[in-house]
Amino acid sequence: MSVTMSYGTYTFSPVPIVNLTREYKRAEDGRILSAVIKVSLNGFLVSTAGSFTSINTLRDTLSTAFAQNGCLFEVKCGDTTIISKNSRVLALAFTNSPNNWINSLGYTAELEYDETAVGGEIANTSNLDSLSEDWQIEAIEDKPYFSWVASGVTDSRPYLYRLSHTLNAKGRAIYTGCSSGVAEPWQYAANYCSGKVGSSGNLFGVTGSYYNYSRTQAAQKYAGTYSIAENWVVFKDAGISGIPAHALEDFTIDISYPNDTNIITVGVQGTIQGLESASYTGLNIVDKTVATGRYTSALTYFSGVSSRIYNRAQQGVLNSSFGSVRALNPLQYDRTIGHNVGNGVINYNYTYTNKPSPCVANALTENITFNVEYPKDVYASIAILGRAAGPLVQLMGTRTEYQYSMGIDVSVPIVTGCSVANLLPTATGSPHASVRSYLCDMESTLSGTYGTLTKTADNETWNPREGKYARTVTWLAVPCGGAGTAVNDLA
Repeated sequence: MSVTMSYGTYTFSPVPIVNLTREYKRAEDGRILSAVIKVSLNGFLVSTAGSFTSINTLRDTLSTAFAQNGCLFEVKCGDTTIISKNSRVLALAFTNSPNNWINSLGYTAELEYDETAVGGEIANTSNLDSLSEDWQIEAIEDKPYFSWVASGVTDSRPYLYRLSHTLNAKGRAIYTGCSSGVAEPWQYAANYCSGKVGSSGNLFGVTGSYYNYSRTQAAQKYAGTYSIAENWVVFKDAGISGIPAHALEDFTIDISYPNDTNIITVGVQGTIQGLESASYTGLNIVDKTVATGRYTSALTYFSGVSSRIYNRAQQGVLNSSFGSVRALNPLQYDRTIGHNVGNGVINYNYTYTNKPSPCVANALTENITFNVEYPKDVYASIAILGRAAGPLVQLMGTRTEYQYSMGIDVSVPIVTGCSVANLLPTATGSPHASVRSYLCDMESTLSGTYGTLTKTADNETWNPREGKYARTVTWLAVPCGGAGTAVNDLA
């Protein structure tokens, strides 16, 4: 029974000797990805014409046939097909000619085709020549874990990790005809990687919240390779107690306690870096869907943590061992907040003191001052010409009056209306009435002490557009042995 052999439209005659070898493609750990059959051909081209030209023509015909990949390689024994595979050409060499290229010319050739009967030990790798997959996790050392109780509220940062995942795969061409394939080799590699991306398959089993998901892709078209790298920021738990873990925060507490006053000043400065919640609907990085942007996350986090800034400041004072000091004023403080929308960053700076709250209603800031000028002797000073000891001083037998002055400066919310009636010092937005009540109390106190009380100055300043108000009243007081009557004419 005769044996025939062909590659595409080329028929081997005479039929060469065939050797078959199965070669396994393996992962780095030795597991089988796929298998190919290596075909070695060892034969002769024979010319009955017995000329160099005829041998050279046979050589060119074989070379032209093997210049195409993917043609059908068939071996038959009679009507029985032994091999019928679309094959890849690996090599063709013309080795020797016993008769100096006149009657015959030796050649060797190598082909290969995929062995579909052998399944890989790793799923979906039948079209891959090589594969590697790496996972890496590391603690984010510049954002270490901490937990402290700030004025009864637990304030903490969870354990943070950086998780990285890299996939590298190399595909090989699968042909359906001469120079006709199903897909590019790198696409087979990409198809495998598409089912392996995402954090769910990480080798370390880290559970928690994943943020700032990013990818880097690379495809080497003619090398048939595809690679993808993924990165995440991972919170081991939900994050700071009571606040969504959608941001990273750093803050410092600066405390100033001068030795010439018992007024403490505490500054809390912080930076909030928002994190991104995102996913990918496909393999490409352009398929990214952002559920929550970094700036939105920073805002959400800041709205939750802003109520804890006072607690941090107060706890900082307690931890500084200053001894017995007044608690910080939670209502009177300065703050500066910066927004970097593009980078999702919020910076804040809060300053607290232990100054008491204002006495004047609705005051943002307040300054109350008293000035007392006590009585002094009335005298006459007479200069004497030629008197080396200086002038003659003669007491007049009387004294000056007491002089009291009380001033109140306050800042209140600005007045927004443009009506003159709304801008007057006596209008609703002005602290006039509240300040007047304190001045009247002062006047009444003085009247109850001195027999004669005279108001000598009363000045009021009101800037409704800046919310600045000031009023100062001055009295002259003379004791007459008993209580007098208050002037009681403060408007």
